Amino acid sequence: MAAQLPAGHTLQTYLTACSVDGAYGLFVPLSCLISYFTADVIEKLLLDSYQNPTDAGTIREGYLIVFTILVLLNKVAYIKHFIRHEYLSDSRLPFRSSVDWSWECVDFFKAFVQKQWQFCAPEFEAMRLNDCCLEDERPLPIISKEQLCRGTESATFKITVHNEYNRLGIKSGAFVMKVSSSSNARSHENEVEAYRLLLAQPDVIPNVVQYHGSFLYQGSFHIMLEYCEGGTLEHFFRTSRPPESGQEILAFWEGFTQIVRPLNRLHELRTHPRQSKLFQGIHQDIKPRNILVSRSGGQSEFDITFKLADFGKTRFKEKLADNQATEDIDGCGSQTYSAPECCREDGYLQRSIITIDSKIDIWSLGAVFSEAAIWSVRGMEGLEDYRHGRREATEKNEGLVNAGYEACFHNGETVLDIVAEMHADAYKRCRRDDHLLKDMASLVEYMLWERPTALAVYKHCCRTIKTARSLLSEIQIELSPRDSPTESLVPLIFQNQPDFKPPPELPKGLPPISVPESDLKATESDNGRSQHTTKAPSSGEENESLYSHNQQVRPEENDCETDAESFKPPFAPSGHSSQDVQARIDDEATINPTSYKNCRPHATIKETIEWILKGGCLNQKNAKVSPSIPVLMGSEYARRLHGRRQIFLVDDSDSMRQHWSKVGDVLNAISYLGKGTSRGHMELHFTNSKEWKRSRNQQKLLRLVQDTIPSGKCQIEYRVSRIFESWWAEYKKPRSRFLLRRKKKDGVNIYILTDGVWQPGDTPLHGLAGTIRSIVDRLIQDGVNTNHVGIEFIQFGDDLIGSERLKVLDTGLQKFGISEAIVDTEPSTGNIWKMLLGSFDPYWGGDDPYVSPPNVSLKLNGQA
Repeated sequence: MAAQLPAGHTLQTYLTACSVDGAYGLFVPLSCLISYFTADVIEKLLLDSYQNPTDAGTIREGYLIVFTILVLLNKVAYIKHFIRHEYLSDSRLPFRSSVDWSWECVDFFKAFVQKQWQFCAPEFEAMRLNDCCLEDERPLPIISKEQLCRGTESATFKITVHNEYNRLGIKSGAFVMKVSSSSNARSHENEVEAYRLLLAQPDVIPNVVQYHGSFLYQGSFHIMLEYCEGGTLEHFFRTSRPPESGQEILAFWEGFTQIVRPLNRLHELRTHPRQSKLFQGIHQDIKPRNILVSRSGGQSEFDITFKLADFGKTRFKEKLADNQATEDIDGCGSQTYSAPECCREDGYLQRSIITIDSKIDIWSLGAVFSEAAIWSVRGMEGLEDYRHGRREATEKNEGLVNAGYEACFHNGETVLDIVAEMHADAYKRCRRDDHLLKDMASLVEYMLWERPTALAVYKHCCRTIKTARSLLSEIQIELSPRDSPTESLVPLIFQNQPDFKPPPELPKGLPPISVPESDLKATESDNGRSQHTTKAPSSGEENESLYSHNQQVRPEENDCETDAESFKPPFAPSGHSSQDVQARIDDEATINPTSYKNCRPHATIKETIEWILKGGCLNQKNAKVSPSIPVLMGSEYARRLHGRRQIFLVDDSDSMRQHWSKVGDVLNAISYLGKGTSRGHMELHFTNSKEWKRSRNQQKLLRLVQDTIPSGKCQIEYRVSRIFESWWAEYKKPRSRFLLRRKKKDGVNIYILTDGVWQPGDTPLHGLAGTIRSIVDRLIQDGVNTNHVGIEFIQFGDDLIGSERLKVLDTGLQKFGISEAIVDTEPSTGNIWKMLLGSFDPYWGGDDPYVSPPNVSLKLNGQA
């Protein structure tokens, strides 16, 4: 490049090739110009234009962009009029006026301005992004932009800033950008002020989303914020399993309760240590979607930092006295988590001004704590039950429903009874080594009724965490099963009920009661799985809580305004039988879990078929007690399929002819394991043939496969869409109120047996991705947990194109705008448990880490 004299059109060709197609227009990084214009090239251009070649160094140091534009305009000879003045250097771009230009250059000013914008992408630097105004013509150095969520007043995006323009100290270049229209200037100003004030407080910085700057661009306000790879708390609930051990429970609550710190500082803030003035802000919109999750990279997946976000409704006012709360006008935050005093049940109230104080934040945080508590015991399935129960309760109040308050925590005045009932249910299911549940549930009810200060809440959390850590340490030192506690495990509000019956004592040495592992009456908690996602809220964003603790908390100091023993909630649950607890204990005791803790059970189709032929049975109660009866490794995981519809879609195109005998084996093995847990009939469909069958008898399905001859090509996306629409219509069919209470609606597994060849080109993949995106969008739009639908591709053969397509479906659907992972792939020679569970259970959705131990896949009543 340096050996020849570059002409304007040659340079333009180069710039076109190296320009970056950003989310806000094309821009050319400075590094491209530096690479192109070596000193020799500049000197040759200057000589050709009869200019002084010694100016090459000055041009490269401070006038390279100006020089580039002059080359494009064939005006190199005019460079001398620019390098004489610092105010005409690259650092002063973009030029807006020709007032300071030499009269000899004014004639081409407009042409210069048109060319300059592609080189004027601004550097993102904290000192520069100080609510500045950027020219609408400037392209932003944002190379990717993905919408996370959109509300009525703003939208948030995950963006990536080009590394040459990123001066914000984040190497990955990943940020969240919140965009709101200029009509929301007040909300924008409130949020920027809140971030600046809170982030000036060093002790709360870890629990506040980091603010990197703001600017006005193309008529909209933009705020640059920290990108938290863990997503929102709502996303965390949906995609993560609940903590299972005492240490995990402690780690979760220890991290989660830190969210009280920034709230306490928000309620009482001094802008400077030496300043006597005290200010108070009210968040007004605390909910799971406004709490973000940042993973610390620690050994435990519960080593998490939770961060408070979205201060658009926050305004700071000066407090007249330390013990006097300030009042503000209700900003109408999320109805689901809002306090009763904010309720606007009719048109008159909706048009009225309602004054509020910081106590509404305590209610909202208590509601979120309640949901966190329920989730920590029962996972996302329990949380959905909680939300459904609140929705049913609020449906009785027409005013609440019409005003959008369905699934809130109150009836317009007081706490819903369902809150206490769910706390009691959580207590019954509580793990034995959960030393936090009882006190956290008591705290929740105190927050919802008495509304303590954020400082009192924080002190109580600190004391509870300290006590739980001490109890866990004692247990670890003893290295022996803990005796049943001598004092009652039941919260006092339950003991006071006339029909209360204490649960039976737990046998020593029994493993922790874990509903996701042992409750045969409910589907395993399969919380969706995806990286950074934001979904449309279901009808009312919902919460849940829990109740349980197996030892009395011992207060360490008297620094909390109200002790846990004095919490007296205004509601009392009805009596609860202990039969469910004992049933779970009995069931858990029959389980012989694998000793390979660090790997997932592994069984192939071949091993499963051998197990079936030897008389294997999932229900050991129905099997004859004999050393000849095999036990399939991992068979305890079959219960996770409980209640899910099993649907098979077999690719009967011509390319599958060579695999047809193996198709029957896979169908036989999977349907055998699934039929015992499936609710209703199984279904078999083909991608080409119109024949299909619904039956409880797997042999009928196998005969239909044997009678089908593979031929032609297939349109797989069409069949997947038809299958989902048929299931969805049945799923959405209204049920009686009795059935709604007695029988929850379960999910569906769609197994697609294919080689991935399909039709040539990208059309099948794009069409299938579009179908999957439509399914996910439908689930999110209707507030249905995405793990209700699982699509498992089981691959036959190793065709390169087919393998690449299935790899994209397994790990690359995000680039098609699909935020939730409902798809998994596994070769037909792989792990049958991953085929069964990988599409909806995040524990099975990743690569199988299994390394097969010798002689453990098939056991005969404990004998190899």
